[in-house]
Amino acid sequence: MKRILIDGDLCQGTGECAALSPATVTFDATGIAEAVAGHDVLDDDLADRLVATCPSMAITTHPA
Repeated sequence: MKRILIDGDLCQGTGECAALSPATVTFDATGIAEAVAGHDVLDDDLADRLVATCPSMAITTHPA
């Protein structure tokens, strides 16, 4: 299991992460992605796919 972190300074708000895991990602008022507390720990495969999908490399993972 891995915890995802989203760097709001890098996020471009493209939404690929939310399309892949809508329960994990929400967006603030300016369109920047944020990890949903309590839903930010994912199985390794999904967490790695979120990292790979992000075009701005704003998503990183850490051991849960």
